[in-house]
Amino acid sequence: MKYDNNFFDEQDLIQALERGCDVEFLYKDKKYSITHFNNGKIIIGEFYNSDSVKIYDNAKQAMKYKIGDKTIKDIIVEMKIIDRSF
Repeated sequence: MKYDNNFFDEQDLIQALERGCDVEFLYKDKKYSITHFNNGKIIIGEFYNSDSVKIYDNAKQAMKYKIGDKTIKDIIVEMKIIDRSF
Protein backbone atom coordinates (compact mmCIF):
# COMPACT_ATOMS: atom_id res chain seq x y z
CA MET A 1 0.00 0.00 0.00
CA LYS A 2 1.31 3.45 -0.93
CA TYR A 3 0.54 6.34 1.41
CA ASP A 4 -0.15 9.83 0.11
CA ASN A 5 2.69 11.43 2.03
CA ASN A 6 5.36 8.79 1.33
CA PHE A 7 8.54 9.69 -0.52
CA PHE A 8 9.08 8.36 -4.03
CA ASP A 9 12.85 7.98 -3.92
CA GLU A 10 16.08 9.21 -2.35
CA GLN A 11 16.05 12.53 -4.21
CA ASP A 12 12.48 13.25 -3.09
CA LEU A 13 13.47 12.79 0.58
CA ILE A 14 16.72 14.77 0.18
CA GLN A 15 14.86 17.70 -1.37
CA ALA A 16 12.28 17.68 1.43
CA LEU A 17 15.00 17.63 4.10
CA GLU A 18 16.89 20.44 2.35
CA ARG A 19 13.69 22.53 2.59
CA GLY A 20 13.61 21.89 6.35
CA CYS A 21 10.97 19.15 6.39
CA ASP A 22 10.74 17.06 9.56
CA VAL A 23 9.55 13.46 9.20
CA GLU A 24 8.15 10.74 11.43
CA PHE A 25 7.95 7.25 9.96
CA LEU A 26 7.41 3.59 10.75
CA TYR A 27 9.72 0.88 9.54
CA LYS A 28 9.36 -2.72 10.68
CA ASP A 29 6.92 -1.67 13.43
CA LYS A 30 9.34 0.86 14.93
CA LYS A 31 8.86 4.62 14.92
CA TYR A 32 11.65 6.99 13.80
CA SER A 33 12.05 10.73 13.39
CA ILE A 34 14.15 12.97 11.19
CA THR A 35 14.40 16.51 12.55
CA HIS A 36 16.55 19.61 12.17
CA PHE A 37 18.72 21.48 14.65
CA ASN A 38 18.88 25.28 14.53
CA ASN A 39 22.40 25.00 13.10
CA GLY A 40 21.16 23.13 10.01
CA LYS A 41 22.22 19.67 11.15
CA ILE A 42 19.85 16.71 10.82
CA ILE A 43 19.16 14.27 13.64
CA ILE A 44 17.70 10.79 13.01
CA GLY A 45 16.73 8.20 15.56
CA GLU A 46 14.24 5.65 16.77
CA PHE A 47 11.71 6.95 19.28
CA TYR A 48 12.69 6.22 22.90
CA ASN A 49 16.08 4.79 21.89
CA SER A 50 18.84 7.32 22.50
CA ASP A 51 21.47 4.80 21.36
CA SER A 52 20.04 4.96 17.83
CA VAL A 53 20.40 8.74 17.43
CA LYS A 54 22.84 10.03 14.81
CA ILE A 55 23.56 13.59 13.68
CA TYR A 56 24.42 14.53 10.10
CA ASP A 57 25.68 17.75 8.53
CA ASN A 58 23.27 17.65 5.58
CA ALA A 59 20.49 15.69 3.88
CA LYS A 60 22.77 13.70 1.57
CA GLN A 61 24.83 12.46 4.50
CA ALA A 62 21.63 11.59 6.39
CA MET A 63 20.86 8.97 3.71
CA LYS A 64 23.65 6.89 5.28
CA TYR A 65 21.68 6.38 8.54
CA LYS A 66 21.42 2.63 9.13
CA ILE A 67 18.50 0.64 10.43
CA GLY A 68 19.75 -2.89 10.79
CA ASP A 69 21.85 -3.58 7.73
CA LYS A 70 20.03 -1.10 5.44
CA THR A 71 20.45 2.63 5.00
CA ILE A 72 17.62 5.16 4.85
CA LYS A 73 18.09 5.46 1.09
CA ASP A 74 17.58 1.68 0.75
CA ILE A 75 14.24 1.69 2.58
CA ILE A 76 12.60 4.93 1.41
CA VAL A 77 9.80 3.21 -0.50
CA GLU A 78 9.17 0.83 2.43
CA MET A 79 8.84 3.59 5.05
CA LYS A 80 5.31 4.40 6.20
CA ILE A 81 5.30 8.16 6.70
CA ILE A 82 3.26 9.05 9.76
CA ASP A 83 3.85 12.79 9.61
CA ARG A 84 5.88 15.28 7.64
CA SER A 85 5.99 19.00 8.16
CA PHE A 86 5.55 19.84 4.44
